[in-house]
Amino acid sequence: MRFYHTAWLGALTVIACSSQEVDAGGRTARGNEHVSGMDDGGAPDGDAPDATPGVRLTPSNLPPDICDRPGAGELNVPANTSAALDPGVPCDALVPQRSGLPSICVRKYSKVQIAGTLALRGSSSWPASSAVAIVATDAFLLTGSIAASGTKGTSIHPPAAPDGRGNGGFYGGGAGHATAGARSGGSPAGQGGPAYPTSGTELAAGSNGGEGESFGPPPGERGKGGGAIQLVSCGTFELMGSVDGGGGSGGDGHRSLSGGSGGGGGGSGGTLLIEALRITGTGAALRSLGGNGGWGGDTFAGNPGGSGGSGGTGSAPPTPGYPGGIGPTRHGGPGGGGASVGFIRLNVPAGTPIPNLNADPPASLGTVPTH
Repeated sequence: MRFYHTAWLGALTVIACSSQEVDAGGRTARGNEHVSGMDDGGAPDGDAPDATPGVRLTPSNLPPDICDRPGAGELNVPANTSAALDPGVPCDALVPQRSGLPSICVRKYSKVQIAGTLALRGSSSWPASSAVAIVATDAFLLTGSIAASGTKGTSIHPPAAPDGRGNGGFYGGGAGHATAGARSGGSPAGQGGPAYPTSGTELAAGSNGGEGESFGPPPGERGKGGGAIQLVSCGTFELMGSVDGGGGSGGDGHRSLSGGSGGGGGGSGGTLLIEALRITGTGAALRSLGGNGGWGGDTFAGNPGGSGGSGGTGSAPPTPGYPGGIGPTRHGGPGGGGASVGFIRLNVPAGTPIPNLNADPPASLGTVPTH
């Protein structure tokens, strides 16, 4: 039996200047204007609109009746503005997945319109292990961008131990996800993280790379894994913008008299799952690429650091980092390993056409039930 914890919607923070006001529940309004989808007491009014009369979507992972009643208010990010969902505010529902995968924080609205940039990770400080689902019970219009990519590593000291499956090992290994990550250029090399393939509808975040090699100066920090995102329209999803759930690049190593430190391993791509009664639009770009490895640090004696490996794409696997230049007593730091791509999947009811989309790695196509 599956249990769903329900709570109020999380806050939306608008970063760029705009005349738009946002209430404490993340819903848009102007002054005392009535917010669509809410009656005066804060309860949803009426049934959820149908894209196809009498047909309701039954999304993967989420409560099966989530499309049967309208969401409260709209998520509206105007053009030339940036916004971030606040991860510190309780979700509308918290849905568990199987053991080893994060619970899904559900944010439900009547309509979603994103013409600017909506951040779910990185600048929004979304927890690395979390997954999020954004549900529009009426229509979902994306002409702007959703940013859920992992952050690039910087430099920390001392190195941290591997912290979960798919994460790169010590000394700058790249993280795994759809495939294994690549090793670093060190000797001994930091091994790439293992692959952890999941089903097409499970939400698994990307993994972090390994910290760079260091015997003195701070190492390159691990690149962070991409996010785990489910975007749902209970009606039509007009998809003309971009969604990025790629992994972050590893941080570069540092210069030193005693030898350069190693670059961090790249973070792997996350999971992008899009489901709707129908998907329309052209020009969309969906990404869940692997992060590059960081460069190794040079020495003051002129021995160069090794270049970082390339992150994986839909057409090429991640590549290993390169060793640093070796001198009589000192050597440049090794480059970090590149990381694996994640997963992209589109689900619509059986027999519903899907427009051509620009997805890297290529999207897998599936079906979603209705009732």
